[in-house]
Amino acid sequence: MSSVDRRDTRFFFDRKRSRPDDEGEDDADGRGEGDIDQVDVIASKIADSRTKANAASTQATSNSHSLRNPTKSRTHHGSVEILKLQIPQNQNPWKKFKPLLQVRQGCPAIMARSIPPDQQLYAVRSIASTEKDKHLRAIQQLSLLPGRGIDQVRETFDWSGTLFVVTQYVKPSLSQIITSQDRPTEAHIAFIAQKILISLVLLEEQGLLHGSLDSSFVLIPPSCVPILAHPPYWRSIASSKQFIDTAALANLIVRLVERSVIIGSEEELHVREPHNWSPAIIDFIECARRLPASGLRDHAFLQLRCQPLDIQDLRSVADHTTWCHWQFLEPGDGAPE
Repeated sequence: MSSVDRRDTRFFFDRKRSRPDDEGEDDADGRGEGDIDQVDVIASKIADSRTKANAASTQATSNSHSLRNPTKSRTHHGSVEILKLQIPQNQNPWKKFKPLLQVRQGCPAIMARSIPPDQQLYAVRSIASTEKDKHLRAIQQLSLLPGRGIDQVRETFDWSGTLFVVTQYVKPSLSQIITSQDRPTEAHIAFIAQKILISLVLLEEQGLLHGSLDSSFVLIPPSCVPILAHPPYWRSIASSKQFIDTAALANLIVRLVERSVIIGSEEELHVREPHNWSPAIIDFIECARRLPASGLRDHAFLQLRCQPLDIQDLRSVADHTTWCHWQFLEPGDGAPE
């Protein structure tokens, strides 16, 4: 895609564009980064003086480099407001955040409080310098999405050759639901699968793959609507196997159904089906291993079984857990100075 001057620009997204069927292998050299942006972006210049004045005002405030009060711009995608990501701050993140615990928020991260403290906890993760540009590009794309199924980036810092990404800290993940004493119902599983699938469809429309989807990357916030934590590095559909995320979703559902690792080959799924589980969930698992996310959203399992849930029930499943993965940071144990 040729470069477009996006200043003074409105964006219109064509989300009905069909994806190419050709797949490639992972590109270790990072080639194919230019193929990440798969969405048709039609930029229309607005020449009236009011828009130019707004653009000048936006440019004047961009020097703050803060995502806590990001610039909002309205699109013609319904009444959705999107966030305009600003460039990373060139300063030490530990001047603005106080580290508390070393945790897993998908990737290993450090739970922290802001300085001065507010009512939120934050997760600060570091991104390797070799993945920095690709990660920033993915964050920029995700900032344009209308959905909330991906963990929202609050701030970014470019310090000492490392990219630091700050998101809100979410305590429980799908790992705790899988290992909890309470067995999730089929309606719970359909609800979880549907919300994860919505996020995967959004990524697919952007030409992105999560690539690291396991139970620790599916966060369960207080709303009990699952969100996906950022992976250690983003992949493009053009340079990866297209079904890697939906196959990972199938594995997660199997673990929710029977609490064991998946057994079998890509052609045949061996899963012990309890008498009270419908064949629809097994068919969904099999389809997820060979179809992209967009090919699963109308599956009968989600249409028939995903009914409005008692959120308190789902929260009780997530709350009756132990947090054995926490580790207090001590001097000399990797705690930032």
